Amino acid sequence: MVKTDILVIGSGLAGMRAAMAARETDPEADITLLTPSSEPCGSSFANIHNQLGMQVCLNENEKRTFIEEAIAIAPPGVIDTELVRILVEESLGAFKYLQSLGASVMMDSTGHPVRVKGCFSPVQPRAYILTDMHRFYYRLLRVLEHREIRLMVGYEV
Repeated sequence: MVKTDILVIGSGLAGMRAAMAARETDPEADITLLTPSSEPCGSSFANIHNQLGMQVCLNENEKRTFIEEAIAIAPPGVIDTELVRILVEESLGAFKYLQSLGASVMMDSTGHPVRVKGCFSPVQPRAYILTDMHRFYYRLLRVLEHREIRLMVGYEV
């Protein structure tokens, strides 16, 4: 039996980020991250293109349009507009944080990051493409190890 203060299930980008946030919140906690494999897995790291799009709003117009588009595609489901607003407000900071951890971004021929239309955004090109996600996965494993977050391999839920 393993004892832990905080258990995070899944080693995709969200799970890894959750484990890091737990460490930032409680530097003394015993944190364990469960993963089915020591290889890149989940839609973040094991997708066919080895890349991931991330919607990032850089100005008020992009924020407003993102919220409008999200609300428009929600039916017949339900959407929490407050959560969408938080996503929009935190998108640039989250993107910069991933870059600070070593995420690579698709660049154009002049060395500027490329922005493309997102999955549900027919109007604005506000998605950055994170590339070489396999390499980024292994980079994040080193970050987890440095932050003393235990990785337990071979677990599925």
